[in-house]
Amino acid sequence: MAGTIDEWWPRLDEQIRFWAVNNLFSPLAQFTLGEIERVGGPAADDQYWKHGTDGSRSLPAEAIRWITRCDDFSALSRPHEPDPRANRRSPSRAGRRLRCVRAR
Repeated sequence: MAGTIDEWWPRLDEQIRFWAVNNLFSPLAQFTLGEIERVGGPAADDQYWKHGTDGSRSLPAEAIRWITRCDDFSALSRPHEPDPRANRRSPSRAGRRLRCVRAR
């Protein structure tokens, strides 16, 4: 028998929990369903899941309510800040306009 969400949710990899928190109403990938089962959650064919007409599986409403109240929800639902170095200009090009030169 599968454990309850409060048993298997903390055992999931953080990246899976991050995706799930930020895509609460989206169908779950087969990999995610397999990982949930691996850590003690319900199997993909369990009636626990919300079953889509296309055969997909999503989190049921009671699971979504539990996740939104769990301790790590706000940390996982925060967008990750971009690396500030990504917006830095190269010192050799700072303040210089680049010209395009046509090949002849």
